[in-house]
Amino acid sequence: IGFMNRLQSNSFYTVASVDAINKQVVLENITSYTSLSLIPQIDFELTDCLFLVGTNPVVSHGHLAGIPYPAKRIRDIIKRGGSVIVADPYTSKTAERASLHIKPLPGSDYAWLAFVIRELLADPSGSGVDYK
Repeated sequence: IGFMNRLQSNSFYTVASVDAINKQVVLENITSYTSLSLIPQIDFELTDCLFLVGTNPVVSHGHLAGIPYPAKRIRDIIKRGGSVIVADPYTSKTAERASLHIKPLPGSDYAWLAFVIRELLADPSGSGVDYK
């Protein structure tokens, strides 16, 4: 803050304003309302499958989601029989701890994420229910 004051700038930049404004834009486009409280929070105690795409909470501590002790949370999910899947071309600290690390080719996100969504909608629980 002091640096920006010395520049006599009215702008204020943080990790949330520069690196994560996309979350605010998506929330506003979906809900017509902007609030940090709308950013989804992970229920680590009840999660049996955590799917992380292009994020490294072990280093960033979840960024805007604010994940306390992310390495422990990931370890606990795996310890109780759950799975942690990380999709990231880079082998991050989070990917090193994951049950499965998927390394998609850069630029292929739309294709493999569409496949994942199609499969989840076809039979999300293995129950035989078709959601098409």
